[in-house]
Amino acid sequence: QGINFEIAAGQKMTGIQLAMPPTGSISGRVYDRDGEPLENAQVMAMRSLYKNGRRTLTIVQAVATDDRGEYRLFWLAPGRYYVSAKPDIAKVAANMGQPNSYNAAAVHITPPMRFGTFEQATGPSVTTRRLKTGKVVEEMYLPTYYPGTLDPQAAAPISVAAGTAVGGVDLAADIGLARPHHIRGRIIDRTTGQPVGQATVSAVPRTIDPYFTIATALSNIQGLFDIAGVPAGSYQIFARTRAGEGLRVLTGVSSAEMADKDIENLSIVVTSEFKLSGRFIMEGGSRSFPGIASLIRDPPVLGMAGGGLSFNPPAAAEGSFTVEGIVPGDFRVTLQRVPPDSYIKSMRLGNADILNDGLHISGPPEGLLEIVIGASAGKIEGSVVNARQQLLSNRTVVLVPDLRLRQRTDLYKIVSTDNTGRFRMQGVTPGEYKLFAWDDVEAGAWQDPAFISTYENAGRSIHINEGTNENIQLPVIP
Repeated sequence: QGINFEIAAGQKMTGIQLAMPPTGSISGRVYDRDGEPLENAQVMAMRSLYKNGRRTLTIVQAVATDDRGEYRLFWLAPGRYYVSAKPDIAKVAANMGQPNSYNAAAVHITPPMRFGTFEQATGPSVTTRRLKTGKVVEEMYLPTYYPGTLDPQAAAPISVAAGTAVGGVDLAADIGLARPHHIRGRIIDRTTGQPVGQATVSAVPRTIDPYFTIATALSNIQGLFDIAGVPAGSYQIFARTRAGEGLRVLTGVSSAEMADKDIENLSIVVTSEFKLSGRFIMEGGSRSFPGIASLIRDPPVLGMAGGGLSFNPPAAAEGSFTVEGIVPGDFRVTLQRVPPDSYIKSMRLGNADILNDGLHISGPPEGLLEIVIGASAGKIEGSVVNARQQLLSNRTVVLVPDLRLRQRTDLYKIVSTDNTGRFRMQGVTPGEYKLFAWDDVEAGAWQDPAFISTYENAGRSIHINEGTNENIQLPVIP
């Protein structure tokens, strides 16, 4: 953990020490269903984190097994890890007598960074096999998680203490044989009603797992597409191309639930990008408008059409702004650089409550996105103590909104206690909350309903009014 402290202008601080614990390792053997060693199997060490209120796994290291099927994951910081393995798809295809029937894509892994992870999404690796009846079927291997499950949520954690070597983490890597399916359909231009060729169509999973794959296809001159290698799951289907006068960008999105058979005749309507106009209204007469309004696709997924965030330039003197390059889909609207003592009071587009319900875009938005900024946010100050009433530094303090508003990510506040055991929150939207203080907690876990439900009674209820400054002492949750 880091050390929190305050420093005054011109002050020099010395004698600060940061402990660096030694790393550990995990080793084991990967074998097939017959107990034979699997060489060149991909083995990954993962840690859990929370994204959008859901626990998921993120890759921290990847290695390949040797000719004896053995692996070693090393330089692992102390903590809890999950291990998965997947067979070498080239060897699998060759053993099936179909050396040219697969699309193998390497996964480029870089360690987690401060603001997220950078595991690269790849295309699916699919093999074909001829049955005794003569029928040719497509197959793909899903990763196996220790101790032997295909469900990443059911994987067993492996604790690695500082400087320790954990051995005997063995698992079979070829038990996850699955039958992928196809998504077929047509791309139509909303303006002309004509089919659109040369459109890139991507099936993007709604939930992200460590082996994140995106199956893609290209539409033909009749606008028809065929996406292969799609396992069961929930998907957003994005289409994107350039067509017409000036090669305008056309995008479209649809949804698909893949079960145990192919999806046929899916129609995706593509249209030009839109503009969204709006205005800020600052209560109290302030002209200090937030610098940026951003639109984030909901849920935020890789491979989305139109890229990631859409930003507006700084608001005009009267508070008006325009966000360009908006594509169809569901979005959350967030604000950047809101004045510290202010809060987002309301956000509406016509009769739609964008702040609580999100923004659905299917065509050119009608009306203005009106954002009201309240001028008198609340403040919370306090301290964190243990059972002996001792003040605790560097503890995580989280403000969690009332149950009915927990989808509102803007209402959460997260701070750490300073070197005196105290904390301070500002810019708190008026309303009902619970305050929690943890000795140790995974970032974002408080947005997971399953996690926070186990601690509801340990939270301290608090009501915030406009302009109030509450002071509270919190017992730490061990």
